[in-house]
Amino acid sequence: PCNIPKPGGFNFVAKAKYDAWKGLGDMTQDEAKEEYISFVAELAGPEEEAPAEEAGEAPEAVAGLEVTCKEGVLTICLNRPEKFNALTWQMYTGIADSLSAYAEDPSVRVAVLTGKGKWYCAGNDLSNFTKNMPAGGPQEMAENGRKVLN
Repeated sequence: PCNIPKPGGFNFVAKAKYDAWKGLGDMTQDEAKEEYISFVAELAGPEEEAPAEEAGEAPEAVAGLEVTCKEGVLTICLNRPEKFNALTWQMYTGIADSLSAYAEDPSVRVAVLTGKGKWYCAGNDLSNFTKNMPAGGPQEMAENGRKVLN
């Protein structure tokens, strides 16, 4: 149950959280989780097992990422809590490779991108980007980024 005072009208994030909690009524956090899991499972439909030869091949491990695929859920977890899960160039390519590797796997129903620790993601790890500047400078890095993100 929501037992905090209603935030001011200009605190949009706190207001959204407040409204979400208020909308749960007397539901406990565990009940809310179970209802959410049931809702997602209903959206995904019945699980189809893919033959082993059709399943996506897991990409190479990348520092700062944990990639798992279990029961139709591809989970890509940013695992650099000491850096607030800031993304490195290698993590961007690892995320893209993981999504590509499992894209044709019919047993994968949903992909979840999450983060370890208290923070989801602080954005780019700027120190990593400056250390790994290609010979063509920022222009080449931007072009490489466009290719990875497409």
